[in-house]
Amino acid sequence: MGLDKVLGRDSAILILDDTENVWPEHKDNLILMERYHFFKSSCHQFGYNCKSLSKLKNDGTLASVLKALKQ
Repeated sequence: MGLDKVLGRDSAILILDDTENVWPEHKDNLILMERYHFFKSSCHQFGYNCKSLSKLKNDGTLASVLKALKQ
């Protein structure tokens, strides 16, 4: 993956992802986070035996990151 389709300087881009090796050329832009399972189907698809964030009525890590970015 690349940032060539994004307007602006690379230094102004923030990447949130659960897979580091997808962004080998942009590790300085990456915030590595846990895999996001909002829907039950996502839990099953990746083989996790967990409750989805929608069932828990929780926004998970994305909400935490958004709060940090706003600050």
